[in-house]
Amino acid sequence: MDSAISTVKNTLIEYAERAGGMVVMVIWPAGTTMTCSKYFVRNKRLMLDERTFVCSCCGYVSGRDRNGARMSQCGLRLKSASSGEGNR
Repeated sequence: MDSAISTVKNTLIEYAERAGGMVVMVIWPAGTTMTCSKYFVRNKRLMLDERTFVCSCCGYVSGRDRNGARMSQCGLRLKSASSGEGNR
């Protein structure tokens, strides 16, 4: 099953790069919903049924998925900067 998902993902990435002339960067999403997108402090636990993220350090409150998306954006910016790709 994992190899099938990986094959589909790689096919979609190749298609997007060819069709749109863009660079596609993949980031590892593990922990993105549990880490504060303001100060990058990771909560010890966030149960799957909890839909709101509350930072245990600074009190930042956000929707779980929104916080995860913001963390993904931060990861893409860091990856882009380190690879010299810039903002695309």
